[in-house]
Amino acid sequence: MVRTWDTFIFCDKSTFSSAIEGPVFVYRLREEGYNCQYIFNCKRLCCVYVHSCGWIPREGAGMTHLIEGHLDGLLYKHILQNVMVTSVRMLYPDGLIHFQQGHSTIYDSHVVHEFLLLQAEVELIDWPRRAPDMNPIENA
Repeated sequence: MVRTWDTFIFCDKSTFSSAIEGPVFVYRLREEGYNCQYIFNCKRLCCVYVHSCGWIPREGAGMTHLIEGHLDGLLYKHILQNVMVTSVRMLYPDGLIHFQQGHSTIYDSHVVHEFLLLQAEVELIDWPRRAPDMNPIENA
C-alpha cells in the first residue's frame, strides 16, 4: 500500500504560559550597578496557563482546541470525536485519514485506543516509542 502525505494528520497537545520567568529583582549597593551576583529572577505567582490540543495537515495550519480542566483519556477521546475527526473531515471529506500522535499516557489510554480502533476512516500511524519528536506540529 502506497501512502501519500495528502491525508496525514499530526496531533499534539501543548501548554502556553503568560511568562516563563517573573520580574528581575536587584538587591545591591548603589555603586555595584548591575553586577550579576546581585541579580536574580523571581518566579511569577500569577502566571496564566492555557492548555490546547491541535492538529496540522500537509497544507499548514489545522485546528487548535482549548482544553478546559485536566486532560485525561475521556476528555481526549471527546476532543478526538467532536473536534479533531469532524474538523479533519471538513478539509478531507473522503478517504482514509492517517493520524499520528505521540505516546503520552493520555494518548495510550484504553478509552482512546478503543475509540480509534472503532474509527474505520482513521488509521493510526505506528510511531516508535522514545523516538525523537519529529512531529511537524512541534515546529509550526
